[in-house]
Amino acid sequence: MMSFMRRWVWNITAGLSLLLFVATASVLHGFGPDNDWDMRRHYEGQRKVYILTFALYQVSTFTTALVVGDLAWNFLTIVRFIIFALLISLLFTKSRYWDWVAVLTIMAALFVRLNMQVVR
Repeated sequence: MMSFMRRWVWNITAGLSLLLFVATASVLHGFGPDNDWDMRRHYEGQRKVYILTFALYQVSTFTTALVVGDLAWNFLTIVRFIIFALLISLLFTKSRYWDWVAVLTIMAALFVRLNMQVVR
């Protein structure tokens, strides 16, 4: 049973790594020499795809915590919930100002979380 759980957690972790790669790769745009290099227009056209891939990544981290048995109402779960709520709020608004507020808040939450992490 234990080896089955370890394989299950390993598969989820590998899936998370691939999902994170897909999320970050979706931001990149292959501009050709004939294309107009307008990143604002590209972002506006692909905005929902970016947000949905990062929200899916956040859901998968919740799933991993649930499978591992580490899902409890602690600081880490609250940070995950705040990030997920901000990502969902981005889907319902189309304000560049709110995009920046949400991204900077997510960045600050991840920075605080990273600094609180114990080094072993």
